[in-house]
Amino acid sequence: MSAYNSLTHPDAGLVSNFCRNPDNEKTVWCYTTNPDVRWEFCEEVAEGEPEGLWGRNGSKYRGKASKTRFGKNCQAWSAQTPHEHGYDPENYIDSDLTYDYCRNPAGLGETIWCFTTDPDMRWDYCNPVHEEK
Repeated sequence: MSAYNSLTHPDAGLVSNFCRNPDNEKTVWCYTTNPDVRWEFCEEVAEGEPEGLWGRNGSKYRGKASKTRFGKNCQAWSAQTPHEHGYDPENYIDSDLTYDYCRNPAGLGETIWCFTTDPDMRWDYCNPVHEEK
């Protein structure tokens, strides 16, 4: 069993065979199927490619995930209810705080996240949505 998996790191989005960065390496990486190469860094996708979970802890993610890992709906970044916050889209222009999509505007925490529409749960991490090309 690998040191990094969904059981040892349940909040890191370690699902399927997608590249992730659970240990804060310089970029995302994955275990390989090559018996001579245990793991390797993944090629970063170009800016604007929505399926990429790259940048510092997903800070460059531009996908359309809008539900948390527990299935809660995300609150729009422009909204201040049910949760008030300081992430004004006008102050985070490079973070693409549009609609209710999961983001990590400050590159803090483990991965992408959002404020939820549930008054009893302020925020939660999200799993990225990987779109088919």
